[in-house]
Amino acid sequence: MALYEKLWHQMKGAEPSVFVSSEQEAVSRVRESDGTYGFFGELNLIDFTNNEYPCDTMVIDKPLTSKAFGIALQKGSPYR
Repeated sequence: MALYEKLWHQMKGAEPSVFVSSEQEAVSRVRESDGTYGFFGELNLIDFTNNEYPCDTMVIDKPLTSKAFGIALQKGSPYR
Protein backbone atom coordinates (compact mmCIF):
# COMPACT_ATOMS: atom_id res chain seq x y z
CA MET A 1 0.00 0.00 0.00
CA ALA A 2 1.41 3.39 -1.01
CA LEU A 3 2.23 5.99 1.65
CA TYR A 4 -0.58 8.36 0.63
CA GLU A 5 -3.08 5.50 0.59
CA LYS A 6 -2.03 4.51 4.13
CA LEU A 7 -2.34 8.13 5.21
CA TRP A 8 -5.84 8.37 3.70
CA HIS A 9 -7.01 5.20 5.48
CA GLN A 10 -5.62 6.46 8.80
CA MET A 11 -7.32 9.85 8.36
CA LYS A 12 -10.62 8.34 7.23
CA GLY A 13 -10.82 6.04 10.27
CA ALA A 14 -9.69 8.53 12.92
CA GLU A 15 -11.92 9.30 15.90
CA PRO A 16 -12.66 12.08 16.43
CA SER A 17 -12.69 12.94 12.74
CA VAL A 18 -9.64 14.78 11.48
CA PHE A 19 -11.64 16.55 8.76
CA VAL A 20 -12.67 20.17 9.26
CA SER A 21 -14.90 22.55 7.34
CA SER A 22 -12.51 25.51 7.16
CA GLU A 23 -8.85 26.44 7.34
CA GLN A 24 -9.58 28.52 10.44
CA GLU A 25 -11.03 25.45 12.15
CA ALA A 26 -7.88 23.52 11.18
CA VAL A 27 -5.64 26.23 12.65
CA SER A 28 -7.71 26.25 15.86
CA ARG A 29 -7.40 22.47 16.16
CA VAL A 30 -3.63 22.66 15.68
CA ARG A 31 -3.35 25.29 18.41
CA GLU A 32 -5.56 23.36 20.84
CA SER A 33 -4.20 19.86 20.13
CA ASP A 34 -1.10 19.77 22.34
CA GLY A 35 0.90 18.63 19.30
CA THR A 36 -1.35 15.75 18.23
CA TYR A 37 -3.08 17.37 15.22
CA GLY A 38 -1.67 18.76 11.99
CA PHE A 39 -3.19 19.69 8.65
CA PHE A 40 -2.34 19.84 4.98
CA GLY A 41 -2.85 23.31 3.65
CA GLU A 42 -1.86 25.97 1.20
CA LEU A 43 1.64 27.09 2.15
CA ASN A 44 0.92 30.84 1.97
CA LEU A 45 -1.85 30.46 4.58
CA ILE A 46 0.35 28.31 6.79
CA ASP A 47 3.25 30.77 6.55
CA PHE A 48 0.89 33.62 7.41
CA THR A 49 -0.46 31.65 10.40
CA ASN A 50 3.06 30.86 11.60
CA ASN A 51 3.86 34.56 11.74
CA GLU A 52 0.54 35.60 13.28
CA TYR A 53 0.21 36.05 17.04
CA PRO A 54 0.57 33.90 19.10
CA CYS A 55 3.22 32.46 16.71
CA ASP A 56 2.70 28.91 18.00
CA THR A 57 2.63 26.88 14.77
CA MET A 58 5.28 25.66 12.34
CA VAL A 59 5.73 24.05 8.93
CA ILE A 60 7.51 20.74 8.91
CA ASP A 61 9.99 19.71 6.23
CA LYS A 62 9.70 21.11 2.71
CA PRO A 63 6.54 21.66 0.61
CA LEU A 64 4.92 18.40 -0.51
CA THR A 65 4.38 19.49 -4.11
CA SER A 66 5.32 22.26 -6.49
CA LYS A 67 1.91 23.76 -5.66
CA ALA A 68 3.39 24.83 -2.32
CA PHE A 69 1.34 22.82 0.14
CA GLY A 70 2.78 21.81 3.48
CA ILE A 71 1.78 20.34 6.85
CA ALA A 72 1.11 22.61 9.81
CA LEU A 73 1.72 21.38 13.36
CA GLN A 74 1.85 22.97 16.77
CA LYS A 75 5.37 24.11 17.71
CA GLY A 76 7.14 21.36 19.62
CA SER A 77 4.99 18.60 18.12
CA PRO A 78 6.67 15.17 18.32
CA TYR A 79 5.80 14.60 14.65
CA ARG A 80 8.42 17.00 13.34
